[in-house]
Amino acid sequence: MNKRLRRHVHLALASLIAISSVSVTFASEFIVNESFDNMTLGAAPSGYEVSDSVAITTVDLNNDRNYCVYLNDGEGQLKMNKQFAAQSEVVTLSVDFMQNNLGSGTHINLTDGTGLRAVRLETRDNGTSLNYVMNGTYVKVADITSGEWMTIKIEANIKTQTFNIYINDILKGKDIPFKNTVSEISYFQTLTPADKVSGHYIDNLSISASKAPVTIPEDATEINFTVDANGQGDFKTVQEAIDAIPSATTLPATIHIKAGTYKEVVTIPKSVKNLTLIGEGSEQTILTYDNYNAKLKEDGTPYGTGGSASTFIKGSNISVEEITFENSFQETGANGEQAVALSVTGNNVQFRNCRFLGNQDTLLLDGGTQYFTDCYIEGDVDFIFGRSQAVFEDSEIHSLNRGSSSNNGYIVAPRTSIDEAYGFAFMNCKLTAEEGTANNSVYLGRPWTPSGMSVDKPSAAFINCEMSAHIKTEPWTSMSGTPASHGRFFEYNSSGEGAVINASRPQLTETEVANWTITNVLKGWEPSFSIKEEVKPEEPEVTPPVIEKIYFTDVTSTDAYYDDIMFLANNGYVEGVGNGQFAPLMEMTRSQFATILGRVLNLTTSSTTSAFTDVKPNAWYFNGIQACYEAGLIKGVSATSFAPNDKISKQDMMLLLSRAITYLNIQLDEMQSDIQFIDQANISAYALDGIKICIQAGILKNEGYFIPKNVVTRADMATMFAKLIRLAN
Repeated sequence: MNKRLRRHVHLALASLIAISSVSVTFASEFIVNESFDNMTLGAAPSGYEVSDSVAITTVDLNNDRNYCVYLNDGEGQLKMNKQFAAQSEVVTLSVDFMQNNLGSGTHINLTDGTGLRAVRLETRDNGTSLNYVMNGTYVKVADITSGEWMTIKIEANIKTQTFNIYINDILKGKDIPFKNTVSEISYFQTLTPADKVSGHYIDNLSISASKAPVTIPEDATEINFTVDANGQGDFKTVQEAIDAIPSATTLPATIHIKAGTYKEVVTIPKSVKNLTLIGEGSEQTILTYDNYNAKLKEDGTPYGTGGSASTFIKGSNISVEEITFENSFQETGANGEQAVALSVTGNNVQFRNCRFLGNQDTLLLDGGTQYFTDCYIEGDVDFIFGRSQAVFEDSEIHSLNRGSSSNNGYIVAPRTSIDEAYGFAFMNCKLTAEEGTANNSVYLGRPWTPSGMSVDKPSAAFINCEMSAHIKTEPWTSMSGTPASHGRFFEYNSSGEGAVINASRPQLTETEVANWTITNVLKGWEPSFSIKEEVKPEEPEVTPPVIEKIYFTDVTSTDAYYDDIMFLANNGYVEGVGNGQFAPLMEMTRSQFATILGRVLNLTTSSTTSAFTDVKPNAWYFNGIQACYEAGLIKGVSATSFAPNDKISKQDMMLLLSRAITYLNIQLDEMQSDIQFIDQANISAYALDGIKICIQAGILKNEGYFIPKNVVTRADMATMFAKLIRLAN
């Protein structure tokens, strides 16, 4: 016997890529990786549940210390189980298998914690074939040769309740349904058939787990993921969701992040474009970590200030709403404690209703263009810094108290290139301070010039900003030998206790401030978040009057038309037929339909003369028919006759509804060119355009049979009028 030696170091990348879609797969982690070489020879393998510790033993077939496990079926059925942490997404099993004495009924199984089998493989045909079981039927996947090892690999996707099977690395079956529906997989099981001859060997058992692949259809127009730390979304971490965005995609992507604190370093790479991150409120969705400048990485080198960020945004065209970005490191007063909450180097990155929390160096904007509106940014020293062109509008800039009576920090430390006209612009912002912060103790900023004064020409302007008393009277100062005068630092129309005008506070002129527009600062980009919607007074919502609840004995909540009939009846559009009944299957007449159409459209007539000889002014349906006629909604069966008691067909109902859509001036998309009904040839020519309008409006499905000349029932009528009312609203 030649044992094939295998040591599995594989990535379990769940199901194959479908031709019509892109499948994003995830690397796995081993939860079992067993060669059995460290087991005690002649004893049952430790860490496994065995039914017989004498008959299930560790053996050395070739006397070369390449051990395996033998299940000796000499005395009855044997079982060996390996339990592992329950997995709810993808489990990949790989095991080497050999039978010396062939026999049917040997199993390789994956089960849940109760023993319910998700995947069942079994030897059949006197042990010469390996099969999986599906719907009670055995399906052969491989031949078995006595004394020959084979490697069995199963990729089980709990999300889709399917598995793939490979024999010796060759795919033998794809998307095979589980034998039983399970919510998790937590056991590997192998057993013998109890025929006292068919023992078998296993070796190199590996079990790994990964997230289920995310499939993006080829015809998708956008990508939407949900992150939930509690496991109720597509991903548990933000980084997993970002990593799932295909690198080459041009589709816009949106990641919804549920409320929770996500302690992870998040990186949005340069390859990611057109991404939106949306939290559930800036105080509910929090991205945080606690790296800092002097903290050592695994390789023994410090993170540095730039590398300490909790979140990195390197991609472009990124929009972020309702999220907190935090560096939770707590300062002690030692050197090297700069700790960045967010680092942004991408172009056209915008934030709305976000918070940025830290101390020194909270927000690093080190390249590209960024826009912030309705945001909150806090820190103490240089807590907004870098070389970007950035605009802060309608935001709060909050200085923390360092306990000093004269210097509680610096708000900005721009590093603008000498080739750039603008740096940081603060527009209509409030500059506030932590309670207890000394008056006249916080600088607006200082010039950061690490590349030298010939390269860096820092720029910042505070325009129409309200400044509390913590702002220094002389608010600009030097940095590392570079004087404040080297910076291009300005104010315009500052207000509040911290706002004064003196020789140390350069002011923009009316002409100069006119150039400090959002689009100029951001190099021609107009952020969508900067376009403020005009606030209009709310108009009272008009809803149909609800009268006392009406019920019908012949319409129950299990009926498909129940909601529509209840809606129309309880808003005064239709009535019952008496004795508490609605008669949903009763056929409708032309006069009944016209009367209800008039009610739905709130039509009235002052005429006492009928347009039709067979519609008398004293008839109960006169007002409805006459009002619809005057509105151009109905015509007679001839120039003088309406035939009020004739039944109304489905095609005639659609024609009248199409005229109602036109009457209501409902705007529709481009007309669909073809009717797709199987029986479209039976539709009368006069009704074709009306039916197309109803399809276009979405109140009529363009599929299957239409049966145009069938008579409309009261239930049909209720369903279509309910759709029309919802469309109009």
